[in-house]
Amino acid sequence: MPADSPQIAGRSNVARSRVTNDSRLLAGVDGRSTIARRYRDVMEAIISDLGGEEVIGEGQRQLARRAAALSVQCEQIEANMATGGPVDANDYVRLVNALNRILKTIGLKRQMKDVTPTGIRGKMGLET
Repeated sequence: MPADSPQIAGRSNVARSRVTNDSRLLAGVDGRSTIARRYRDVMEAIISDLGGEEVIGEGQRQLARRAAALSVQCEQIEANMATGGPVDANDYVRLVNALNRILKTIGLKRQMKDVTPTGIRGKMGLET
């Protein structure tokens, strides 16, 4: 939750945790590591997809954090897989399924994309 957001239960920013004030994304974690930066990027992208910090609630923010964590774990497994390292397929599938459930819960929707070539659409009378 950014520092400029409404105060929780009337408390000042000084009385809130660093995580709440967004000065630390995760307590005790150096935010400069590659994984921490990727986690932050994914979380910010998910929040942006939901409409931004200004419009989401705390529950969506918490689920966005969890989704980002699972996404980064999936990416680590995929990188290991790509280099020929051992991968536990069951763990990977569980992570993907959990990520899918979280994203659906916070509002992920399947967006259909029109892939019909323009010329065919015109011949079928579908162009507007």
